[in-house]
Amino acid sequence: MEYRQKLHLFSPCICQYTLKRHAIPNIRAISAREGECVDRVFFLGGIAGVAGGFSVMIYQGIMFLKSGVWTSFSASSAIDRGPATLSAVVSAFPWLMNALHSCPMSVALIVIGLILFQVASMLRNRYA
Repeated sequence: MEYRQKLHLFSPCICQYTLKRHAIPNIRAISAREGECVDRVFFLGGIAGVAGGFSVMIYQGIMFLKSGVWTSFSASSAIDRGPATLSAVVSAFPWLMNALHSCPMSVALIVIGLILFQVASMLRNRYA
């Protein structure tokens, strides 16, 4: 029971090393613990996405109070400031470029975070 509690905190690679070293005989516990480690990565990514979306909204609000002008950030602004190859790929598809221009950055980040939360919950239910 003590090893299972320790495994809950580590990444999958460390989990496998610890299980091989201490030879825990329960194979189902091994796959469940690996799934929980991966589950946490997606869960923390979801938290980062949702927090980033709300942070962009708070930043826009503060800048509006400071200057009196609402500056909107679209999802395409992240693509434009990214690698040149990414913007070249996106510019090849005009429908995708139009969708990114019309979608606010905060909404895009929140939706990505919620998708990551959904993936984390599916992994959690699978390995529970």
